[in-house]
Amino acid sequence: MARMKVFCALIAAIAAICFSFPAAYTAEAEGAYVYARAESSNAYFCSDADSTTSLFAIPYSYCVRIISEDGIWYYASYAEDQSPYRAVYGYVLKNSLTILDEQPEVTWLYYTLTVTYTQSSAGGLPTLGDITATAAFYGNYYSGLSGYSYVLCQGSFGYIVGSTEDYEIIETQSSSEETSSEDEESTADGKLIAGIVLGTLAVAALLIIFMSGRRGNRQGSD
Repeated sequence: MARMKVFCALIAAIAAICFSFPAAYTAEAEGAYVYARAESSNAYFCSDADSTTSLFAIPYSYCVRIISEDGIWYYASYAEDQSPYRAVYGYVLKNSLTILDEQPEVTWLYYTLTVTYTQSSAGGLPTLGDITATAAFYGNYYSGLSGYSYVLCQGSFGYIVGSTEDYEIIETQSSSEETSSEDEESTADGKLIAGIVLGTLAVAALLIIFMSGRRGNRQGSD
């Protein structure tokens, strides 16, 4: 009876050691969103799955939220319904984006521009002075050597002359940091496997000892 108690205690200890190792894989939470980053200034957001319907280039280093896949395209959303912005939905070529493992701290670019409307003379009649309005910047659109900014202003989408280049670029993880992270994951996986193997061998050894002891007791009693 005492031998059985010792055996059970050892089994419990080995199990605790094995399960104390970090899990090699954590399943993605059901219903979690997938995000993808624009790694260049040529990741165009289109109204349809057709490059001729491009609206604007997703600001470099910022992201879209992936909704579904359609061949070589992702159907995605950009921005949220948070004034002065409005969420937009469309298509982006898969090869222009990099899928991320998790939601980044900063997803969309929130950047506003001041648009000034200047009125011409009204034939001697009194006119209002310049009128200014705040516009939400979505991204640039290039046509030949000319650049335009795609904005939402006073409830309407449209373009204003001149591209917007002075927004903040998000620094991404360097390749050396990525390599270090991969090495750490490999080390954790190796420790997990080693723990399982050692635990299995220990259990096998204990079984052999236990069974040998039982046979010895039976022979002694005989």
